[in-house]
Amino acid sequence: MYFVKTKLQAWIEYFENVLGVADVVYPDLRPGEPSEVQVLFLGRNKLSSEGDELLQKMVKAMKLQSSRILIPLGSLEDLPKAQYYVCFSNDIFLSIESANKILTLNPEELLKNQNLKKKSWDDLQIVMRALQEISL
Repeated sequence: MYFVKTKLQAWIEYFENVLGVADVVYPDLRPGEPSEVQVLFLGRNKLSSEGDELLQKMVKAMKLQSSRILIPLGSLEDLPKAQYYVCFSNDIFLSIESANKILTLNPEELLKNQNLKKKSWDDLQIVMRALQEISL
């Protein structure tokens, strides 16, 4: 599962952009959502609409059964459990206490330098292979 701009996202943007709410916290679980997701994408800085769109394409290309995106990430406490963590910042990567994590390029960086997309896709393929091994 990946986030597509829905009514929920429109409301969140309204809260942030019109009402000035600094942080909008998504509930830990949605009805019927598993307690552990395959991949949790973590980043510090809010993505531009182009960066968000690129990330959605990356997630879709991975063909994941379940995923969550926590950008911007407020706190590392009480993170949902995931089989794999994709980190877009070094401090998050160093703080995650799991062997199943990878540090890769932030989608905003990929928009600035298209030549980096292959390296990022290679990183995501490592995650996909690891998930296949976990499921065996």
